[in-house]
Amino acid sequence: LDNTKPDSVLQAEVFTKQLMVASEYERCVSIHNVRSEGLIQRLMKIEGKGCRSVILHSFTGPVATIPSFVKMNAYFSVSPRLMLKSRENAELILSKIPDERLLIETDAPSTPGSFTDMRTFIADIAEIKGIEVDDEGELVAACLAQF
Repeated sequence: LDNTKPDSVLQAEVFTKQLMVASEYERCVSIHNVRSEGLIQRLMKIEGKGCRSVILHSFTGPVATIPSFVKMNAYFSVSPRLMLKSRENAELILSKIPDERLLIETDAPSTPGSFTDMRTFIADIAEIKGIEVDDEGELVAACLAQF
């Protein structure tokens, strides 16, 4: 959902229908959000109660929404875009995401202004989270095992 687009009402209608189907079939919902956290949370409470879980795709905040999304059984999928603002911002966001709720995305390895490879991104996440791994594959496997 993108609250900045003119068709945001239509997006909300379609999203509501998708939530209803996901709830009926107890499926996971993947959500890409752009300044629509409040709407997403309201719709999840109304139509998403039967969803198995929620994945917040390419999550970059806001930090204040993390606790309420955790209560909704959400996972926070992060990509190198997380590091675009600043390392301090990434550290704050990652400090609030429970380790067992963190997923790593590989669909943006060449995000402009970001990293040259995923290994660097994963190593930075491990460092920020204080996770010691022998190799980056262990961190990814640990994140995937939680889901």
